[in-house]
Amino acid sequence: KKREPLPNLNRLGIISEALRILKENEVISHFDVCPKNGENDVRGIDFMVYLINGLILPLQVKAGKKEIEKHFKKHPYVKFVIVVLEREKPLRVARKIRRLICRVSPLGKPPSVLNIA
Repeated sequence: KKREPLPNLNRLGIISEALRILKENEVISHFDVCPKNGENDVRGIDFMVYLINGLILPLQVKAGKKEIEKHFKKHPYVKFVIVVLEREKPLRVARKIRRLICRVSPLGKPPSVLNIA
């Protein structure tokens, strides 16, 4: 089905749209946005992504590699970090997240998203 063009999204909006695409394509079951300065945010987690196999992926989003280095110094146990550029397309981000899921999911690869590999 044809989608309406999206307005300019901030990083939170881009990631949320990417995760919605993954949910729509049954790669994940659902996701939660962690509130700013909430318990998970303080621990270095921006999103809780619930995988189809029942696992939960704590996801951190950064704007660049320097931010990732700072993140790992402060939160060494939150390993799932992706870089999202300001004007990056949600479908491209969905592909990044899918690749991350494929690397960590012990139950095999999830279905492809819109025929992407």
